[in-house]
Order: sequence, then structure tokens, then C-alpha cells
Amino acid sequence: MIIGGHDTPKPVFVQVPSVDLRHHVQWNTLDTSSPSYDSNLLRIIARQHDQKLPYLDRRPAWRLIAIPNRVAGWIDVVFALHHAVGDGTSASLFHVHLLEAFNHPTDMGNALQGHVLTIPEPPLLVPAQEDIVSFRMSWSFYLGWLWQTVAPSWLRLPWPTATPPWTANPVAFTPMTMHLQLVGIPPATASALLSACRSNGVTLTALLNALICALLARRLPEQVPRSFSAEVPVSLRRFATLPMESGLDIATSFCNLVTVMDLQFPPEAVADLCGRPPRFAASTEDSDDSHIWHLATRLRDQTKERLRAIPNDDAVDLLAWVPDFLAWIPQQQGKPRGHTWELSNLGSIAGEDTKADGRGWTIRRPIFAQPANIRGAAFTVNVFGIHGNGISLSLTWQESIIEAKLGEGMAADLQKCLDDFARTGTFGILGRK
Repeated sequence: MIIGGHDTPKPVFVQVPSVDLRHHVQWNTLDTSSPSYDSNLLRIIARQHDQKLPYLDRRPAWRLIAIPNRVAGWIDVVFALHHAVGDGTSASLFHVHLLEAFNHPTDMGNALQGHVLTIPEPPLLVPAQEDIVSFRMSWSFYLGWLWQTVAPSWLRLPWPTATPPWTANPVAFTPMTMHLQLVGIPPATASALLSACRSNGVTLTALLNALICALLARRLPEQVPRSFSAEVPVSLRRFATLPMESGLDIATSFCNLVTVMDLQFPPEAVADLCGRPPRFAASTEDSDDSHIWHLATRLRDQTKERLRAIPNDDAVDLLAWVPDFLAWIPQQQGKPRGHTWELSNLGSIAGEDTKADGRGWTIRRPIFAQPANIRGAAFTVNVFGIHGNGISLSLTWQESIIEAKLGEGMAADLQKCLDDFARTGTFGILGRK
């Protein structure tokens, strides 16, 4: 499928009879034995986000870069996907299917001639989300959104908290350059971390949001208000109902079914986390994680309340009221951002093919990254795991929106507190005395 009319207010998916794989699959000769290989790999990933996918009206909107290590017998696969084609869950499903194809190759017959793949039948598409999710919007929600959107600024309601959240620099369309940092959680640490989450009755997403809040509060200058706002993408697949005749399984289909929920961190919540100056505990005796788990519990309760409301009064339902996104997006230039950070957790997938009896290809390391969110949160934290092979966190941000020192420092702090947890069972972050 291609995106017809991608530069118009009414884009559509259009079937293509064939795909020339030379336009989509690239083989990279990066030196996989180099000590700087991981840094070079992250640069390749960042470059994919910085580059537009070309010829969207002629070519499917995806690209794959393969980086093989022929001596050790492994390969890194970088899959770049246009968000119009699929959400994060769709991208993870691609790797599940790719692993299956590696372990159980099929004869393509005449469908593959040289580099050209013929597609004789049109793919089955998931209907638009407004057709399969029963959104319900109250008049109070709609009128409130309309008033906040079109009313003069001096008439609009103040931010829900007394102190508006810190959201870094305003929306800017240049430079379109992404910065990327990686935080790794090894298998043993991931297992202990998830066990601690279960013991405290919270999700990994809630815990990571609490850690980000605590670390960011220590990293920002003294004069910056300690109030934050986070957005967390939520899959709408569990709320969708497909027509019986569609022949599709929503759990395994490529589609875009996602909304977001807001999490607020008012000054009083942040104050309990703030030690001055930025510091970690000198020893396990000095460390007390109760403030982190307390905030994670509060975030869990916020999340449960929001999930109970879906799909009522959901911001995604307002999309139909924006007649022309191409005209609307430039109007956001210079406006404040709505959130401090976004945390997107894809969960985890199986890295082994059970049908291969342990002798086939496996997935060992996950990396999930999103491009710099031009008009979204100041920075993004992306989470993805492989069963039994750990979890990765990537931090991404747009150049000039936050300082590189802040983004790199946040990644280093996250890595340190997670390493401390692996070593001592505590995060080592001092709360307010």
C-alpha cells in the first residue's frame, strides 16, 4: 500500500501491484567488531528518523536496513515505518513475523522476480478507528475543548495545577535533527525490576514515570518551576470491535489504534522527590525508595481512572473536527508544548520461535525509538523488551528544544539508578528530608 494524496487534507491508502525491494531494503557494511559499533548503530537509527521517506505516492512507507556480522552469525535489523501505516504495536508485530520468516522460509514462486515482489491481491485493511471504537463525547467535553481552542487567551481556563508544567522551549519546526540516547536493562535486572513492580502493585510504566520525574527534578536549574506533565500512549485495540466479515484479528493486524492519557505532576508531588543539589545516595543505608514507589502508586491510580473512562470523552474523537491538518500544523509554530515528556511502552515480544526447537534465529536485543516530536513533548522515552533478553529504553529529543546536556544527563541518571537497583535492590535516589 502507498499513501495517496499524502500532501492533501484527504490522504488515502492505495494498493500497488508490486514492490521493488531495492527501494526499501539496504545492506550496511558497518564494522560490527568496532568498539564504537553501538554508537554508530544509534546514529543510523537517528538518521532514519531525520530523513523523510521519499515518494510516498509511489512507494510503500517503510525502509529496512540490515547490518550483518557474518563471522559471529548475527544481524541487526533497523525497521523504519511511517506512523500513518501502523502504530508501535504494528512495528513490533513486524519483527515477530520477520523472525518466523527467517526460521520458516517459504517459496515465493513467481511472486518474486529478481528484486520485484508482485502482490496480486489487495491486503485486508483494518477499518478506521472511529468505525470500530465506540467513542462517546459529552457536550461539556466538546465545548470545553472548543473554548480552550478558539477563545482569547485571557478568557481561557488556567492550567489544572497552580503552576503550569515545564515543557522546555516552544514548538519549532527547525532544526529537524533528533538526538538519541540508549539505556539498557539486562535480563536479570529486568526480571528483578518487574518482580518489584508486582510486589508494589504498580506497572513498569508507572515506575519509569516516577523515576523520570525524580531525576528531571534534580537536573533542572533551581529557578525552573517543579511541575511536570507526561503523556502516555494507550492502545485502543482492546476497545475495538471488528466486523465478523472482516476476517482480521485485531491483535495481529497492522493498524493505527492508539490514544494518549495525561499524567500530572504538580509541585507538591514533585517536592517530595527533590533533594538539592542533584544527588544519589552514598550507600544503601542512605537510600529510601518509598517516595518513588508512593508516586508510582499514585500514577497507577491515575492510569486506572483514565482507562475506565476510555473511550468516553477521548481527545482522539476530536480529530474529525480538524478539517485540514496541513493548515493546522504550521499554526503551532512558537506555541508552548503540552507535555514535559512522553513515555511509550510497547511491552515485550517473544524472542524465540517455539516451532524452531531452539535451533533457529532468535531476537536478542530490542531498540524502539521515535523521531523528535516536533509539536509534542519536550523529550520522549521509548520502552521495548524481549522475553528473557532484557529491556531497552531510548531517549529522543529535538535539537534546540532541550539542551544536549540535559538529555544525555537524564539517560546517564536512568542507567545509574537502574544499575544501582541491580546491585543493591534500591534506586539510590534521595527524597526530601
